[in-house]
Amino acid sequence: MMLKLLQLLGNRTDAIAGITGPNLAAGKNGRITAGDVNWQDVNGDNIIDSRYQVYLGNIFPKWTGGFNTSISYKGLSMYNRWDFAVGHTIYNDLVARTLGNYQGTFNYIELQKQAWSPTNTVTDVPKVYYADQVGGSKQNYTRANNGNGVLNSNNSRFYEKGDYLALREVTLAYTLPNNLVKKSKVLSNMKVYITE
Repeated sequence: MMLKLLQLLGNRTDAIAGITGPNLAAGKNGRITAGDVNWQDVNGDNIIDSRYQVYLGNIFPKWTGGFNTSISYKGLSMYNRWDFAVGHTIYNDLVARTLGNYQGTFNYIELQKQAWSPTNTVTDVPKVYYADQVGGSKQNYTRANNGNGVLNSNNSRFYEKGDYLALREVTLAYTLPNNLVKKSKVLSNMKVYITE
């Protein structure tokens, strides 16, 4: 399967990474090899450049909100607060930096074990290059440093739905009986609670 893929990429030029397919003279950073990221050739001209950027989503949620609930029974009560956001896209920078091996030192997610290697050729996780953002590397995973304000050169693999529902607060409380509180002659009521 990988051989067929290389044949399809044989005449491809990746102008951003400075690499070429195996049928062409090597680019400034070498050739496309088995396990490299296969960037989509939108118009079929075998040249990958900045014109191939595609819209991947909006970072601003369509809907945001929150709600809370409170229940009580005798002196025991429980309160919780939730919030949510739906309809937006997020960029998973942790996975990009880890799989992209930006500084040559990141190696701490399980997914990295699935990366392409000569002994692991049936995978959808491309091979990892040492320090992918440094010097003459192929920039296999991303096309720009993610420290920039605009992430316009990155791999679509790292964009995910951002929808969430999150429990932000839980409070469990107990209101002491009045007859116990009145014995103190200082307090009129007393509640003990724990919040997480």
